[in-house]
Amino acid sequence: MTAPGRRRPTPGRRRPAALRRTERSGPGVPPGGHPVVGLAGALTQFALRFLTFLATVLLIALVLLRPEAAFLKAAITVTGLLALYGLRRAWRGVTARRRPY
Repeated sequence: MTAPGRRRPTPGRRRPAALRRTERSGPGVPPGGHPVVGLAGALTQFALRFLTFLATVLLIALVLLRPEAAFLKAAITVTGLLALYGLRRAWRGVTARRRPY
């Protein structure tokens, strides 16, 4: 039972998340509530994921086929994967959401 003068909440009708977030954090856009670089960032992320996938497939092929100098080729591939991982971690550190205190 609801109090007199108050409407009962309609099932399935909630306020949008952006409005709820704004009410909690005050006026304006909350920190980190918008994309950093838009389309360029999305394409870069896609390229990083695709290169990671290709390097993983190459490593699997090196293990299965065992060509000449497979160890050297695998070492170069792993170095590339670690570089991609490091770039991804660095980007996260630069663009992390920070709360103002």
